[in-house]
Amino acid sequence: MAPLGELGPLEFETSGTALGVQARKLGFEDARALADAAEAGHAQADATYRRSAALIAWKIADVAALLGVTRVALGGSVGLRAGYLARVRESLGGFPRATSRKWCTPNWARTPG
Repeated sequence: MAPLGELGPLEFETSGTALGVQARKLGFEDARALADAAEAGHAQADATYRRSAALIAWKIADVAALLGVTRVALGGSVGLRAGYLARVRESLGGFPRATSRKWCTPNWARTPG
């Protein structure tokens, strides 16, 4: 068993669509409502949101270890949320070298030049 439980493909676990499915199971309308609740401190919503962020962090750490990637840009309806990005960064802290690099830059935060 994987450290975070049984896993399917990452897209089926962490995408806005996947979070929408999980949101409805918890009684929320959609992924946005789940994210809003998580960021407001709802325990179940936050656990679901954090799990998604942890899975993304795990993949970032894998890619960095395998390919030497030093920067990652997240996008999408979930990845662009500041609260989600903060949870990804927090999760990256548990991986070697993760705290010493600027791993995640949301694609809207890039500046020319």
